Amino acid sequence: MSWDDGVPWAIGGGSAMPAEILRLLSWAALGGQEGVFASADLRVQALETPGTSIRAMPGSCSIGNRALNASKELYIGRLFSQDEVPINPTGAGAGRSDLVVVQVENPYISGEPWQIPEDPQNGPYIFTRVIQNVSPTVRAVKDLNLGISAITLCRLDIPASTGTIIPTYIKDLRTVVNPMTGAVQPPVDGGGDGDDGDPIVDCPGDDDDDDTDDPSNPLESTQTSYLPWPFTAAIDIPVPSWANYADVTVTVISARVQFDGGNFLGGLLRLIFGGIPQEEQPFACNSEGRQDIVWQKVNMPIPLAQRGTTVHWHLTCRMISGFGSGRLMSTRSTKIRFDIKFKQRPGTD
Repeated sequence: MSWDDGVPWAIGGGSAMPAEILRLLSWAALGGQEGVFASADLRVQALETPGTSIRAMPGSCSIGNRALNASKELYIGRLFSQDEVPINPTGAGAGRSDLVVVQVENPYISGEPWQIPEDPQNGPYIFTRVIQNVSPTVRAVKDLNLGISAITLCRLDIPASTGTIIPTYIKDLRTVVNPMTGAVQPPVDGGGDGDDGDPIVDCPGDDDDDDTDDPSNPLESTQTSYLPWPFTAAIDIPVPSWANYADVTVTVISARVQFDGGNFLGGLLRLIFGGIPQEEQPFACNSEGRQDIVWQKVNMPIPLAQRGTTVHWHLTCRMISGFGSGRLMSTRSTKIRFDIKFKQRPGTD
């Protein structure tokens, strides 16, 4: 027979469907990707009261078949309730790193070392396993070249003379299958007049020429507590329900810098996301005229309560005293651009 598996998906009529074809179907459906299916799936945690075990939380995953001669095959597994796994204590001499994996042990493939379980119908054939004493730089079980059908959940970096596993020892190494990403959708407040629909907010000055400052919107060098600035630097944007992180760049385009003395102004810009202040980031102005001021954050966490809702984003700013006198102003040329890429990554929920 020229075809290795003589029955394709799907013949019917009582034909025998090879397991290899079903694993091939999983591979095709997922694009060959291994990992967990959602950001919180199979996260490894310490016990509620830390002890000598860890627990893998419920979830689902795909695992590549690495048996000899296997090609384009994925297993699919699901854990309904948390799985508690004991961890051996470390000795007095040195610490140890262990890899926690999900492993499929299929005894029905020629050359595999696994034993048929007492209950062949129900298994188990899938387990949470611990591979002890790996390099503290290892990030994936496939890097160990063990030839096992497994995916990595985490690495435990355990100090010497330690039997109790606490959260700080756990390095999350999960990957999400087909993680969803997406740029921000047009805002709901009428913005989005930038290139390619990027959300841009105008900062209108007064009715005179473009170099005339908006008299209601200067930020003086003496202002050392946070104020909304520019006052129009705000937007309402829908957050996808699947997004637990975002890469965010907010740019105040063409702010006007004016010196009263010296040749330098320094300050701090901060994004407020749904009422939650993000980290403050410094900026420096060392010449008069127009300047872009940027706040940027990679992998900004999105709280569960904000997902699937429309969230208000706005900027606040304060100056740093002692770096000269002057002010920042918005004019009719000043705009605020929000570049946001929502992401789905391994997380806690």
